[in-house]
Amino acid sequence: MAIPLITFLLPAPDGLSLIAWRLLGVYIATIVGLVLKPYGEPVILLAAIAVSGVIIGNTEGAKELVKVGNMLDGYKSGTTWLIFTAFTLSSAFVITGLGKRIAYHMIGAMGSTTLRLGYVTMFLDLLLSPATPSNTARSGGIIFPIINSVVVALGSDPEKSPKKSRALFDDETYIWWLKLPLIFS
Repeated sequence: MAIPLITFLLPAPDGLSLIAWRLLGVYIATIVGLVLKPYGEPVILLAAIAVSGVIIGNTEGAKELVKVGNMLDGYKSGTTWLIFTAFTLSSAFVITGLGKRIAYHMIGAMGSTTLRLGYVTMFLDLLLSPATPSNTARSGGIIFPIINSVVVALGSDPEKSPKKSRALFDDETYIWWLKLPLIFS
């Protein structure tokens, strides 16, 4: 909180507008807060948005340059909420053990080789792609927790015993994630 306060009290350097100087203080304070982590990331980022709104509201000429409503424009995007929802589902897969159950089912039904499991994963990604158009949301939020559970169920824990099957499986999946957007573009 001291950094924005300093930039609020000190005059702007030559060649820099007052609003830019004050918002620089908020930007630097946000980065420092994210690095030092005195609070969680959501608290720091929401505080940065709130302080930016206060600064814009209390700086002469700022309302013509920056509209207060533009600060929250990113939250109305459907893609933002799609990615947020997918990563929330990802956390739920891990916490509830659903990813592990899906992994055991995949291994039991089709898992004679890691190559076959790779093909099944690619087919699953292909099936989910029309319903989840964001590659980031689908890959990181839905497919990755399932793949990670499959690899751990095969006995290849990344921290305890990384094995060749994990590397092969990760490579197959990574290559597929790179190719899938090209298929539909």
